[in-house]
Amino acid sequence: MDVLTKWLLLTLFPVLICCNNKNDSHSTKQVQSGKAFVDSLNKSMEELSSLHSRGSEDSIAQLNETIRVFIEKVNSPKLLQEIDRSYKSKKQHFSFTMSNDGKLAVFTWNTYSNSSASGHRNIALYLKNQKVIPTSLYNGSVIYDQIYTVQSIKGNLPIYILHGLEKSKEGEKYVRLDAYSIKNNGIELEKVFPDRRESITLLSTNVNYPLNLADFKIEQKGEQIKIPQLKDSTGRYSLIKFDGTRYSQASLEGEDLIR
Repeated sequence: MDVLTKWLLLTLFPVLICCNNKNDSHSTKQVQSGKAFVDSLNKSMEELSSLHSRGSEDSIAQLNETIRVFIEKVNSPKLLQEIDRSYKSKKQHFSFTMSNDGKLAVFTWNTYSNSSASGHRNIALYLKNQKVIPTSLYNGSVIYDQIYTVQSIKGNLPIYILHGLEKSKEGEKYVRLDAYSIKNNGIELEKVFPDRRESITLLSTNVNYPLNLADFKIEQKGEQIKIPQLKDSTGRYSLIKFDGTRYSQASLEGEDLIR
């Protein structure tokens, strides 16, 4: 081996190793705490926003994939609980919500991707036999911010009601509820809403209704949902109640008709 070849190997090899580690560090490292996870994910979101401002579409796609892998590396209920505590401590650059029983959590972030059919991406982590299992939710550009849990009498199965905000391609904003359960084959949508629907939505930008009232009023830990009647501006609600199997229409009287 001549002197020039030795010099090239000694000079370039460390650089190549360094660069490779830099690109892969986020996707391969094992996070030791919830705080470290939240801090690292926040840095990636800031970098994603920066790439968007520079119009780096290829780099955006690569970083989104790295973020997906990083989230899916959460592999213990303990770490998931720590993430939940750390996330609540301050405002973050991504959305995270977890059910009270700790068996379902959802991460949402803005992908800034022009090639994506949805502006936001959702990855759910659910517990099955004390194992954390990741899955993607493909149901539009929804930012989930709350999970309610109701108990079904069918097999003593928890039903998770996900509350979120959705923005259409036309710029209209919706408030949305999606129902999920954890089955043997994974997480599945449940037809528990009236008319056997899996989801119900409200147009929150309805011009005839006060903006601060254009949302579901969820009571009794999710078992009772008041739905504002957006066709008028009276503040009136309709009511659905969970009967152990599904939600059905119920009656409101007196002052309960109006918030």
